[in-house]
Amino acid sequence: MAPARTFVFYEDIAPLLEKGLIKGGTLESAVVIRGDTALSKHPLRFKEEFVRHKILDIVGDLALFGRRIKARHRRAPGPWPQHGDGPRAAPHLQ
Repeated sequence: MAPARTFVFYEDIAPLLEKGLIKGGTLESAVVIRGDTALSKHPLRFKEEFVRHKILDIVGDLALFGRRIKARHRRAPGPWPQHGDGPRAAPHLQ
């Protein structure tokens, strides 16, 4: 999981690039998706690299929950694909 890079859609960062607000991001540390093309200095590390990164996002969000999480066999409503959506999931965790 850990070697999976973050990814972003070009349309989401284009306005930031135009304003010169993106300083630290590079095509070595991230994959930019533009249309059907993945822009990167290197090829994808895994065929499911985007899924691996989302799993890391979920693990990080759960670590920030602040309480021990008891597992259940019931699926909480979802999905929550964005970092900001984690708080919506919190009421469904025990």
